[in-house]
Amino acid sequence: MPLEAFKALYLVSITLGGFIIVSLLAPARRQFPGSKILAALLAAVLVFPLHSYVQAATFAVPWPITLSTHCFILLYGPFIYFMLKLVSKRPMAMRSMLVHFIPFVITLSLVLADVDYPQKLLVILAALQIVGYLLFNLVTAFKHRSLLTTVVLHYRNSGFYWLLHIMLAATCYALLDIVLLMIQLWYQPLINDQWRAAVALISLYLVAIAGFYAYRPMWFPEPKDVDAQLPVSVSAGDSSFGSTTSTQQPMADSNAAGNTKSAKAIEFKNNTEHELTDHRELSDTLASALKQQLITLVEQQRPHLKNDLSLTELATQLEITASQLSELLNQHMGVSFYNWLNQLRYDEAQRLLLDQDCQQSIIDIAYLAGFNNKNTFYRVFKQQSGLTPNQFRQQQRNSLSPCSLQPE
Repeated sequence: MPLEAFKALYLVSITLGGFIIVSLLAPARRQFPGSKILAALLAAVLVFPLHSYVQAATFAVPWPITLSTHCFILLYGPFIYFMLKLVSKRPMAMRSMLVHFIPFVITLSLVLADVDYPQKLLVILAALQIVGYLLFNLVTAFKHRSLLTTVVLHYRNSGFYWLLHIMLAATCYALLDIVLLMIQLWYQPLINDQWRAAVALISLYLVAIAGFYAYRPMWFPEPKDVDAQLPVSVSAGDSSFGSTTSTQQPMADSNAAGNTKSAKAIEFKNNTEHELTDHRELSDTLASALKQQLITLVEQQRPHLKNDLSLTELATQLEITASQLSELLNQHMGVSFYNWLNQLRYDEAQRLLLDQDCQQSIIDIAYLAGFNNKNTFYRVFKQQSGLTPNQFRQQQRNSLSPCSLQPE
């Protein structure tokens, strides 16, 4: 491949990347989940194409760019880890994040102080750091595999979905950078056009995915009002927390057979719950205490925001059995587990939609509110409010101050 083609690829990556960085830091997107972290990662990634372009164009690379090339590679691992924590809904505090920048700060200080150090040792340490972060990220991803699977399968075109793609591309880019640096130091002749093309294409791919994150192309159509036609019996409940009935009469439907099955299921559930009233494990006093404990848990730890929360997991947090939690909800609070859960998630989604400073898209709000898929979110929201989430947000913003609306 001719030199001019490489220069064009590098220049496109640098120009487009700079534009995406500015877009991510603009007021309309600054509050997107991970936008600042992604902007910082892109800035670190674009150092290598910038170095290659300047070298190809002038054959003399200024020392600040060379300095950045040797130091910024140490930022890939931390930034990828930060994004993984964000997608798994466990964002880190600023103090904890700063600890991960210690290797970068030490290396930068040594270079600025003009300390004589072996470059090969620096490359080896950088390689060990990236491999270490890669293994640590794999362990973290395996730990949260259920949540990540939910994002991939049910939240396409959300910010979290594109962050997963960015993490994968950034990991490949970091490994390729290390390989190229090691080849350059140990055996320069192996650096050929294929390696340069790989760096240019992966950096361009990473920038393109960052663009998808910023602008969310409408490749994955979202459900609209079709969810409102579903029977109310599967909704999150129309009552407030702690008073929602566990069964509701389904709406009239054109499909008589479907209504018959729903009615039979409700009747069977009612009969079953009636029979269980004589076999309660919890006294009224204990149930009252556990109810207060559950309310405190929800207020302090907000377990309902966990997209894959199960009855057993919640019971473990309360230090009771799953059957006791089921009895507490169904017989003492009059609400099924999933209706209780969806009610809390609906309240959280409504809070985010009412927030005038919230610029996140509808699908991101569904994920942040804890819904395990966007179809359930649309259905519950329509049945609770009578509006789709976008209609609700638009109505609220029309009645207050106007604010840019993100696409669903």
